[in-house]
Amino acid sequence: MNRIEAKDFSKRDLQQVMSEASADSVSDLHTHREKILTQFKTGRELRGIELPWPSTHSLLRLSKGLSVLCGINGHYKSTIASQILLFTAKRFKVGLISLEMEIPDIAEVLTWQSTGAAEKPKVEQLEELLKWTANRFYVFDHLGSLDPLMALGAVDAMARQGCKLIVLDSMMMTRVSDDQEKEREFTQALVGLARLHEVHIMLVHHSKKLVTNDDAPPQRSDFRGSGAIVDVASLAIVCWHNKKRQFLERKAEEGGSLDSKEKAYVKKSAPFLLCVIKNRHSAFEGPITLYRKGLTFYDNDKFEGDFNV
Repeated sequence: MNRIEAKDFSKRDLQQVMSEASADSVSDLHTHREKILTQFKTGRELRGIELPWPSTHSLLRLSKGLSVLCGINGHYKSTIASQILLFTAKRFKVGLISLEMEIPDIAEVLTWQSTGAAEKPKVEQLEELLKWTANRFYVFDHLGSLDPLMALGAVDAMARQGCKLIVLDSMMMTRVSDDQEKEREFTQALVGLARLHEVHIMLVHHSKKLVTNDDAPPQRSDFRGSGAIVDVASLAIVCWHNKKRQFLERKAEEGGSLDSKEKAYVKKSAPFLLCVIKNRHSAFEGPITLYRKGLTFYDNDKFEGDFNV
């Protein structure tokens, strides 16, 4: 995998990026006549990068702009993000700025997902994955918290390499979560970079620690920080792993007995949900059920779908 280095943005750099991103967006309404009439006659057309799951293709896309992928710790946010990147890399260059995972761990997860298998991949499969990623999957060589301007510089560097989808994992590691004004400036700067380079930036974010339990998906009000994060994003998705169902399934596998309510819960409840809580470019909002095999997620319980690279 190629290593990306980033310049350290200054405030002036940031202001210049925001100015450039805004300049091309200012025009009189009549300039857009053809686009307006086309949509009026034919309806809204979904545009952007598709997600890995066929059932989502008519519901949402990763259009130019910013999305937020949020969830409780341990609910597979990073795993879902890496699968989206792996799928997208078949058609476009992609970039991952992971501040919480070592690069060898990233490569192992991607290899595991590329096979779609339940078991850990073999070294030969890792070698094949690494060859395949050349000039198509970029990473940022840094672990731990990062100055917000440096994080923006990393995003900018990946966009200049031609990456059309860039994941920043996670916002908590960019030192802005303790200041709502910094948080607002940071997320608006991400939107500016997305517009400037005509790319999609996915920001992985954590929800608050829920006061009760994690038996239900977090809501918009459960996102850490201010509401500005969701306000400026064009798409907001919550990852939710059904821990209760997993516990009951393991209990049954180990020979434990389930009562009628527990059996009904296992039968009817979803094992994993992607909950779309904001979707500016489509009318769809709501849950999408996924099923996990190994570290790969499928939108059917037959585990059908080709994720091989």
